[in-house]
Amino acid sequence: MPEVTAVCLSTTIQRTLTFSEVKIDHVNRSQHYVANASGKAVNTARVLNQLEKDFCQVVCPIGVNNKELFFQLKEKEPYKIITVEIPGNTRECWTLLDRKNSTTTEVIAGEPAIQADMSEYTLQLMQKIEESLEQTNALLLAGSRPEIWPKDLAARICALASKMGKTVMCDFWGDDLTETLQLCTPEIVKINEEEFCRTVGYAFPQPEEELAQLIAQQSL
Repeated sequence: MPEVTAVCLSTTIQRTLTFSEVKIDHVNRSQHYVANASGKAVNTARVLNQLEKDFCQVVCPIGVNNKELFFQLKEKEPYKIITVEIPGNTRECWTLLDRKNSTTTEVIAGEPAIQADMSEYTLQLMQKIEESLEQTNALLLAGSRPEIWPKDLAARICALASKMGKTVMCDFWGDDLTETLQLCTPEIVKINEEEFCRTVGYAFPQPEEELAQLIAQQSL
């Protein structure tokens, strides 16, 4: 049985292209190309399952307009991905790897806003998450929340897991994290320095010693 339920609200169709060199204002032909089912929590689950088989399963929404491609890509993944179909498209992302300059460039296609009532889809998603958590010991909620979802969705997901007695791990920031902390206390919050400062309203950057003190204060 899997140990972790990973929830990915910003599911992605990821295309990674490798170039000898990426040149602006030129035609760039890739040397290598690969496509994957992706998103921060999906990618985390992939690594966890590489470390230990069947350790993590994923719950994520996908857009109906390009769901066939996502389903094809998820068949490549040797772990369970539980999906909830919603209106619109799953967003797409291109990663450009430049061998000469050793750089990585991300190109993310923002999808048009969905003009639909998401109430029913939210209920479906929460139900799938709860069903998954009944089989696992921990929740990992990683990545941003698209604007189509309720503003308190991340908090509701984490509170659900906490009430079920599961370990709660968060990899998101800003208002979503602030609302989550009002409802429950996650065991792990993984954010970087800038995300921490922006979430709690401190100037960025901070001197290292001062930053350590501020983190300690916020962790009480």
